[in-house]
Amino acid sequence: MFGAVQPLTPQQLAALSQRLSAALGLQVVVAEVRQVAVGANNCTHFVAMQNGIPRVGLKASNRGVADGNGKEKLVAEIALSLALPNACQAVEVAVPEISALSNLNVNAIKWLENSVRLADLQQAQIDQIRLDPRNYLFQYGQWMALGLLLGVRDRGTLNWVWAHGERRLAMIDNEDCLQPPAIQDFHAGIDRIIADRSSLKNSGPMVRPGSLLAAGLRRVQKRYRARRAEIDENLVACGFASTYRSSFMDLTPKDLVETVFSSLT
Repeated sequence: MFGAVQPLTPQQLAALSQRLSAALGLQVVVAEVRQVAVGANNCTHFVAMQNGIPRVGLKASNRGVADGNGKEKLVAEIALSLALPNACQAVEVAVPEISALSNLNVNAIKWLENSVRLADLQQAQIDQIRLDPRNYLFQYGQWMALGLLLGVRDRGTLNWVWAHGERRLAMIDNEDCLQPPAIQDFHAGIDRIIADRSSLKNSGPMVRPGSLLAAGLRRVQKRYRARRAEIDENLVACGFASTYRSSFMDLTPKDLVETVFSSLT
């Protein structure tokens, strides 16, 4: 997944560590920096590796999405404000030490530790989730609700990570947002892990396993409706998001669940 180690001097590593520590509000000691060799932004996506401490992504979203860095930062801020599970802070930093990033706006994003993309999970791990899907589906429902509220697209299995030991899920690479939302974009994460999407629809939102997904959807929709004025202010404060509206914003939690389950075909 990672490319070659970047040729940074000890002085450059120390300067980058200090800058990331100040930006993220935690102690960061960078041991090395590698390019992230996968993804649409792979040429401008790097990771600061620490010794036994969570990794920090250094990402300039340049894949043709207008205001990509600002959009990813906005999604992260709203995810944190709504207490999404494992939401990762995104903070703008300067990274002059890496030539590919030296003249670009860059987000520093603390990665979910011990996680891999859903596409990279082993079959034995998937089988374990299927035996007990509680954590996965409850967290997936929460992130799905946020994604529909903010029009996050491109939700294939490369854009989710799962920490298997801790049973923790996070939605990543969220710069492709503020678009007309599509429930079908979120089917991939269900199909990859649960396998039979119709089992969720057949069980309905009141009986497991469907009730697990429904509980996550309801939780975030309730939180959003309670804090809608604040979230709207966040959108207005960003010029690129000031006119954005999603049809899902006006749904009650019950209506959201019914809308999502009607699409599970």
